[in-house]
Amino acid sequence: MLNKKNYFTIFFFFAVSKLFIFFYLEIKPIDTLFHHWQLLDKELLQYDLLQSVFYLHTQPFLWNLLIGFLTKAFNGNEKHIINFILIYHIILTWIVIILINKIINFYDLTKLKIFLINLFVIFNPGIIFFENEPIYAHTTFFLFSLSIYFIFNYFHKNQRKYLICFYLSLLILTFIWSAFHPILFVIVFIALELIDKNNKKINRYLFVFFFLISLIPTLKNFIIFNTSSSAFLGYTLAMHTQVPHCAMSPSPLLPGDEEKYRNKLDSNIKNHPSFVGPLSKYNNIGMIYRSKICKTKALNLIKENPLAYIRTLTVEFVSFHGQWIIDFAIVEHPKNWEKIYKITKEIQNQNNLKLIRQIINFLFMFFIYLYFFKKVFFSNIKNNKRHSILMTFILYAYIVAVGTIISKYEGIRFVYTGYLIFVLFFIEIFSSKKSRSF
Repeated sequence: MLNKKNYFTIFFFFAVSKLFIFFYLEIKPIDTLFHHWQLLDKELLQYDLLQSVFYLHTQPFLWNLLIGFLTKAFNGNEKHIINFILIYHIILTWIVIILINKIINFYDLTKLKIFLINLFVIFNPGIIFFENEPIYAHTTFFLFSLSIYFIFNYFHKNQRKYLICFYLSLLILTFIWSAFHPILFVIVFIALELIDKNNKKINRYLFVFFFLISLIPTLKNFIIFNTSSSAFLGYTLAMHTQVPHCAMSPSPLLPGDEEKYRNKLDSNIKNHPSFVGPLSKYNNIGMIYRSKICKTKALNLIKENPLAYIRTLTVEFVSFHGQWIIDFAIVEHPKNWEKIYKITKEIQNQNNLKLIRQIINFLFMFFIYLYFFKKVFFSNIKNNKRHSILMTFILYAYIVAVGTIISKYEGIRFVYTGYLIFVLFFIEIFSSKKSRSF
């Protein structure tokens, strides 16, 4: 177990790494924030936040609310907002490091091994990249890591407060990213029912409570847009099935069938150029309407030729695991990055990864899967650790499954969200009997 002096040493390396990254590698966030399609336009967030989030977007509302509050607080100054997000991300990274070390306390590791794991996290290229990307990926990575921390504590300490915090972490995830659907609560609940011998009736009430709250974004979309999913799903399914005219591009006109939605809006919103017209972004009703059409066509094609869709998903599954090398091209002026990490933009770019490289990455991940499978089902370990690892793997399996289906656009963010699975793998390896002499 680490003492305060050890934590101070780790924090020293953490702080030095940030200075090194910022001043020597010159990795900094890009200058613009609102190019992400997940965000509403700046003017809408600044002046019509609540109505815009409610009526103009199928994405869960929490990230837009956060950026909207920051836009109001900084009077629309993007540079200040981006700098605030960078500081917020760095703080989250430090909290994750603390959480990892708390999880390590459940294992028998020497301080040298603990220090090496901390260095692996501090200087990890993925973390450095997503700290500098002003989008929700780093927050989802933090919340996923937080949920794993709580589930480890729940099984080791058998205190209900950790189960409540675990559910709360998942709930916030469903309010930030549409990839985390309320169905995740059902999966988690079934798993807990099967493996948790102390699962009392009050724990079932907790599940019902959090599950019902998690339905809020889905119900809002169904009531307002007559769809239970994000517009993202329709376009991704269309890409997998090659439906024509279904690319994610701004919709020039608002379809007439959706005119009824405009009647619910204030005139300053419904006439805004981001909502309709040639300057419209990915958040307008036209895009949502077209997504529904594309989803219907895609599902029909899947029914007609399910084997072709399965082949596509198989390729996506392998490709998904080949995306843990990060593309640093969008980070501003990483002049010295290649000098330190010996890696070029060409091989960092997931679109240019050669098949052999993706297969190697996939085999590495497959080895991790086999290791955890053996650890859970064929190893002589205590049930509290067995159940903790199993729940972690179930959560990661959910990410892999959803990422495989809709990873055309955000595959690398799925991989990053579940990054703690890599850390847990190294913790397990370092705690094995064969490595204790190290």
